Amino acid sequence: MSDVRAALAPVMVERGVNPSVAVIAFTGGGEKLMMPVYEFFDVTKALGYSRILLCDQYHRRYHNGIDSERPDFPSLIGYLKEEIARLRPEQVICIGTSSGGYAAIRAGYELGADYVHAFAPQTGKRPPEERSAWWLRSIKSRAAFEFIDLAQFLGQPNGRTVYYVHYGRGCVRDRYYAERLFTSPFVASIGYPSDTHLIAVFLAKRGFLGKALVIDNQERIIEIAREHFRESLEIHGSLEGRFAAAAV
Repeated sequence: MSDVRAALAPVMVERGVNPSVAVIAFTGGGEKLMMPVYEFFDVTKALGYSRILLCDQYHRRYHNGIDSERPDFPSLIGYLKEEIARLRPEQVICIGTSSGGYAAIRAGYELGADYVHAFAPQTGKRPPEERSAWWLRSIKSRAAFEFIDLAQFLGQPNGRTVYYVHYGRGCVRDRYYAERLFTSPFVASIGYPSDTHLIAVFLAKRGFLGKALVIDNQERIIEIAREHFRESLEIHGSLEGRFAAAAV
């Protein structure tokens, strides 16, 4: 099966030539990873890490799981724990875009992942100005579920996972979502000179996405981002005091 065909399935698991690291990717909504699928495969294959690619076919931020065998978030987490045990990586990175970024943060916390990269994540309910009567009716017409407020969820860190939130500082909605985590423990947020919601695409085109996923770069992401872009970045964070809120 080709990589692109495999990416359309609810889940794809592949052991890497460098199995010391496993990358778990949570796709977003209608735009999937919000970057061309082949670019994701090229990046992860180049790194050689083991990978687990998940698709939220129900568009519920993975609250309904991925299929009938894993029909809710707890069962999905249980499945991922089994796959991690089978792959036996030394370190785990969770990544996700938009609604998948929300899931990546939640899963990273519950799995005790080493690092999370959330690209334009939805961190709670929509901004007040976007909660139109139509949107509220559409929510009520779907299977009931509650978005977890990630700012509260991360209020008590698991003591292990480090979270990186990537967003375009010119995208009002994404900055709203990112801002809610600016003071959360173990979180560093990076606002890039972009106004697109498709921030993973932006970072891929600028040649930074691959750098962000290299395991040896994880403790230097902020420094590397500054060196790579040489432009004004908006940095906020409270990773054990290592990152102070700053605008560069």
